[in-house]
Amino acid sequence: MPSPEILYFLDHPIEVERKARFNRLTLRMHPDKFMRVKTNMRTKPEEIISFLMSKKRWIEKNISKFRELNERFKIPQIAAGEYFPFLGELKYLQFAETKLKKPFFKIEDGFLVCYLPRNTHIADSAKAGLSEKLKKFYKKQAELYLTERMQLWSQVTNLKPQKLIFRSNQTRWGSCSSQKHISLNWKLICQSQSLIDYVIVHELCHLKHLNHSMEFWSLVESFLPTYQTIEKVLNDQQMLGRFLD
Repeated sequence: MPSPEILYFLDHPIEVERKARFNRLTLRMHPDKFMRVKTNMRTKPEEIISFLMSKKRWIEKNISKFRELNERFKIPQIAAGEYFPFLGELKYLQFAETKLKKPFFKIEDGFLVCYLPRNTHIADSAKAGLSEKLKKFYKKQAELYLTERMQLWSQVTNLKPQKLIFRSNQTRWGSCSSQKHISLNWKLICQSQSLIDYVIVHELCHLKHLNHSMEFWSLVESFLPTYQTIEKVLNDQQMLGRFLD
């Protein structure tokens, strides 16, 4: 596999993705990834730099924003005393011993507890694959909890999806298709119940209005009168579950 093409702009690496039939220059930015320029096979590096220069202020603004977000939403490590978000609360991570042969996680007495088999040292956590086990634990809890809240709000709104799907999207909390399939981002399990309920109600209302018309927002407001405040908080919390990427 060939090495990716990398350019540097403002001392930041820029990954260049080239597509034969792509006739534009586009730029994507993400807090945890390289900036990426997408263009065609013929675009010269100096043309890409010129394109980036035209967007310099916007790029600098986002770099500053991402720096702030990375500071606010630091990724917790699997170590005793670290805090992990779960249903809007920060759970203190503790370790305990289990007679079972494999490690597992559990929410217990308000703590996030990692059970390790006997004679397993915390220093061996990477070898034990604890990060992946933590993600699987969060996903399982999310599927159970989000399904429960979906059922509750389906009864309240009298709107029911044909299918409920769980995804791990980078930028979307949920979506609704014309087939009446609702997708939810399982990382919502990190958010509080009020924020989770807003996303669910939002998508359920799309079953009736597959748009963001005045009728749609009026329907959302009829179930959640303070939805605008909730939406702002949710947008501000977008990176809360980044440790689950």
